[in-house]
Amino acid sequence: MSEADSATVPGDAPPWSVALVDAELTAVSVHDGVLCIDLAALPRPGAAGAATLVVSQARLELGQARWQGDPFACLGRIAAAEAVTSDGKTWPLQLPQTLEQAVNLVLESAHGGRLSIQAASWSLRPRGAMRAVEIYPC
Repeated sequence: MSEADSATVPGDAPPWSVALVDAELTAVSVHDGVLCIDLAALPRPGAAGAATLVVSQARLELGQARWQGDPFACLGRIAAAEAVTSDGKTWPLQLPQTLEQAVNLVLESAHGGRLSIQAASWSLRPRGAMRAVEIYPC
């Protein structure tokens, strides 16, 4: 995505609804017991017209996380994702967002990697300036 292919979306203040499906998982790390997942190009559901609205960069932090699967096998485009809280509700994602409740998150990459995560807390925050851009198909 280049600046020539995107434009800032004016008048649209956060928090923003976002989706993990079709986002890019760019890095995974663990810091002080927190699983950190760096994401790029998080789609914004309900984008109208030919453009797709995306948030450029974000970090998902999962506190006291346990996981099954290789986190690095999920690098790249996320093909499927589901976040369910401990009370069985599907969690709607917003940026920024903090959830102090147990959550189960399952991610599947476009090339077949699968990661199942159980965490005591969840935080989704922008990395750098929080902005949305419109991406137009070529």
